[in-house]
Amino acid sequence: MNKDTLIRIGGRLWAAVIKYTPIVIGAIWCFLRKWTPIMWSALVSWSWRFMCFVGRLIRTTAISPLRGSPKVWLFGATWGVLCTGIAVLCFTVFYGPVENPITKDSLIATCDIEDGPEECDEDGPEAPKARSLVRGIEPNETQYVLKQYNEFVGNPTWAKRTNDCLTEYWHYFEDAERLTRYPAELIAGMSLIEAEGCQFIPARNGDGGIGPMQITGYPGSGIIKRAAKILSISEGEVDYKNDYLHNVVVGTAILANYESQLQSRGPGLLAYNRGPGNVRKDMRRAKLTSLKRRVLSDFRGAIPYSAGRGGKPRIYADKVLAGMVMIDRMSRGLTLNTLSSLDLDEIPGSDPSQDGKNR
Repeated sequence: MNKDTLIRIGGRLWAAVIKYTPIVIGAIWCFLRKWTPIMWSALVSWSWRFMCFVGRLIRTTAISPLRGSPKVWLFGATWGVLCTGIAVLCFTVFYGPVENPITKDSLIATCDIEDGPEECDEDGPEAPKARSLVRGIEPNETQYVLKQYNEFVGNPTWAKRTNDCLTEYWHYFEDAERLTRYPAELIAGMSLIEAEGCQFIPARNGDGGIGPMQITGYPGSGIIKRAAKILSISEGEVDYKNDYLHNVVVGTAILANYESQLQSRGPGLLAYNRGPGNVRKDMRRAKLTSLKRRVLSDFRGAIPYSAGRGGKPRIYADKVLAGMVMIDRMSRGLTLNTLSSLDLDEIPGSDPSQDGKNR
């Protein structure tokens, strides 16, 4: 093998290093930072395209001396790191990394014992102090909830579904409230809308939602860990795909995660349907600079009215809140009739700082 052949092989190897180094760096960086797969794939794509451009640049006669330079790898790696760093910076500024769902200030209360939840005191654990930092529902949002409520009560199907939630499944939501300190009416209201009357629906819809909380995909190891702690069982015993209470607890932990990220109950409910990333995009479309402690009225016009498979994100949270009102009224023996007005204190869970204090 002559010297020219070795030079050509060496040059191709250096070119490969230059091209793939930023991709590898970007992939490792994203993995360690635990960012979303969307960011991972986007960063790889950006790095690939940019380094293809650098590769073509290197092959031009203008900088051909770099081919034989021992510093060619450093040159390529520098460009790769620069490209990756810019992409990371842009993503962090505009999207922000996905936050760890399990923190010391978790919004979920737990009976932190070893012998099972039955060993907790009669009233269960207190709601964590972090929940008092979550912004609640604002009075000007009641008009949208009232509209959805009146539409629901005008349809006999929803009255039957509400009754089914209370007669067949209510004890599960009471258990979930005792374990998490999220109001039973709030959790049941979510399930009423998600699962067409709190049923345990298998994964038969388009997005693969499972159970009364319609959990899509794998919730994440942090959520499962939190649910296991709440239920005082091992992580391997959490069976949200088949056990009703487990599904409700996992769904509540997911909601707590979203509320922790957005620090607001209304956007947290919307994120349960739409995902926190899409909720942040809606906020940015509304020209909001701060994306935490916002209420739905701050960016309602920027939320898409319709989405895939017949979804209506703009009114999703309103429907869930209306479902909570129906559950609350029927549980207190009140008639589900149309209302001319709705006060904020008639919406269960409207003030997160009061969670668990009404029982």
